[in-house]
Amino acid sequence: MRALTLTTLAIPVVLWCACISPNASEKSPLAVPVWTTTLGDARIKDLMPTGARLLICAAYGRLVSLDRASGRAYWDKTLPIVSRFRQDGKLQDAYFDEEVLYAGGRLYFLGQDERVHVLDDKSGAELGHSAPVFSLLGVTENAVYVLDAARRLTELDALGHVTMQTSVEGTEAARLEISGERLILRCPTCSLPIRVLDRSARLLWSCSLADLVAATVTADSNQLYVFIGQEHREIVSFDLSTGHELWRSNLSVSKGMNAPPLLLVDGQSADSPLYVAVADSGSQEQYLLIFDRRSGQQESKLRLPWDTSALDGRAVIVRHTLFMTQTKLHSIFESFDSGTMDSRLHALDLGTGKELWHSAWRFEVLDTPVVYRDMMYVASWGQYKNPSCVQAFRIVN
Repeated sequence: MRALTLTTLAIPVVLWCACISPNASEKSPLAVPVWTTTLGDARIKDLMPTGARLLICAAYGRLVSLDRASGRAYWDKTLPIVSRFRQDGKLQDAYFDEEVLYAGGRLYFLGQDERVHVLDDKSGAELGHSAPVFSLLGVTENAVYVLDAARRLTELDALGHVTMQTSVEGTEAARLEISGERLILRCPTCSLPIRVLDRSARLLWSCSLADLVAATVTADSNQLYVFIGQEHREIVSFDLSTGHELWRSNLSVSKGMNAPPLLLVDGQSADSPLYVAVADSGSQEQYLLIFDRRSGQQESKLRLPWDTSALDGRAVIVRHTLFMTQTKLHSIFESFDSGTMDSRLHALDLGTGKELWHSAWRFEVLDTPVVYRDMMYVASWGQYKNPSCVQAFRIVN
């Protein structure tokens, strides 16, 4: 098992909002992490805050539990974790596919024995396991959702007892998102790629949009948003309870987008608009398009104060602040190795469009930031001799 190295930095984080030009991100304050924890060369796949702790899911089935405030390690285990889904009828144990779920103080993963295993998040001890299943879809504090061997959507209670079963069209790529009392079953290879069910697994409605871009689906408590079209590029909003189409809106950017847009909402703001992050390769600029969620009307367009040709899903909006990573690809004349990338993290006030702060550049690739209470965490996948690590930043309102 690889040793866990912890470095606690005594320098406080500077989170001062300076009055700067939107194009002068280099002049914004430099944020120094409260602590940094390195994990060798294993890719960090996921960060999950669990109360006072932060769970790190790394490659090769490694789970590490840290104190959120200090980064101190509580336990470090390597387990036989495989993908929650199947490929070509088989569970995959490639390190890119390992996934762990968390709810109600418990961790859930699918093992090589095709059973769902339950761990206590405080001690890492196994609490039990369920019968063999086809795939593990999602969890809440009181329920576990799986596809059984007969491809039936099955709800288990916390002890693993079956409480509900219903037949659904589901393949190995099926994923489940839980939004309040709604279950959103996504299956790109199915004839109905999106189906919305109630907690009794009764089908409420389904979506059969032929040009759906399945990677860009998000939901709030009332609406579900999808991005469709490789040419026209439209956002479609549905009533989450009925499936009634509420509105469609075209994206006002050139056709030269580098990646599908990100559909983002501020999860801590009840009146949050719908934010759409786009990278326009024609102008080599990034924008936030801001839509009224009720009407679909575009209210404004905010140019992000940094230029980059990469936009790959590494952003989150919390408390009217955009936390987003910028990735820079070096040429052979700028680095020791042709194609080396480095990244940094930005915080942008959505009310003013001003950059609040940014982290230092690091020769690595940063993943999507995770915000929990007064802290923000971001994992990096180190390159060459740089180890993968987790950095913690304190957020000041």
